[in-house]
Parts: sequence; C-alpha cells; structure tokens
Amino acid sequence: MSLLKTNSHKSIPLNIALEPRGQTLRLHLQEGDLWRTYDHEGRAQNVLEFLYSVLEKQDMTIDDVSALGVVMEGESFTATRILTVVSNTLGFMKDISIRSLTQEFAQGNDEQKSEYWDKAEGRAFIMPKYSGEPTITLEKLKPHTQVNSS
Repeated sequence: MSLLKTNSHKSIPLNIALEPRGQTLRLHLQEGDLWRTYDHEGRAQNVLEFLYSVLEKQDMTIDDVSALGVVMEGESFTATRILTVVSNTLGFMKDISIRSLTQEFAQGNDEQKSEYWDKAEGRAFIMPKYSGEPTITLEKLKPHTQVNSS
C-alpha cells in the first residue's frame, strides 16, 4: 500500500501548513474558509505518516492538496529542515505550490491564518530558516576532536 494515495475526487482547494512544535507536529488544514488543526506527538521524521493519516481521516489524498506551507520559526532547525524537504519534494512530485510561513500564521485565528497564507507567495520550493543564531562552538567540538602531537 502506498503511503500517499492518489486519484483525487474532491474539487475544493485544500491548503496544508506544517508546523514544528518541539516534540509535536502540528498540521493546519484549510478547506474553504475554515482552518482545522491536528497535533501529532512525535518528531518531524514522522511527517509523512501524520500527513497521510490526516488526509485519510478526511477521505482525501495528496492529489487534493492545492498548496503546502511550512511555519519557519519552530524550536528546532532540524525539524524545520525536515518539513521543508518533505514539502519541497511533494511540491515537486505533485506540482503543488509551497509557502514559507511566519509564527503569526500559526498563532492566528481562521481569518488571520487566511490573511497570512495569502500574503505568503507560493513558490516552487522554499529554503529553511534558522530560528536563531547557531550555537556550535569550539568548546562543544573539543571533546570530539583529538590532536596528534608529533
């Protein structure tokens, strides 16, 4: 069984935004004027399973998705990067527009979410963004490096 079924039978535009939230993934699904939110306890690498389960519960497939978005200001750059790669890949495979979203989108009500969604330009692909300065320092690298003195 394919993880993401195809052959759409719905004609209503469907937008999905993915949001990393620590150890939780959040999926915002817009059908018409309403946004529904689904949470999944688990890490970003489970995003395809989570996306599939939400679409299946709604009797939808990946072919029903009109656009995908990623909230870029999550707590984990790794999670944001994974969600971005998955969204870019699905966008490329299924010719789905991709959007980079701000934290204001995630915190807004239905009307605000729709407004932020419309402001975010649809693209062929997006790049992940750091939520802050990287914290890799020489002190963190020292225990893992050995220097040969000859």
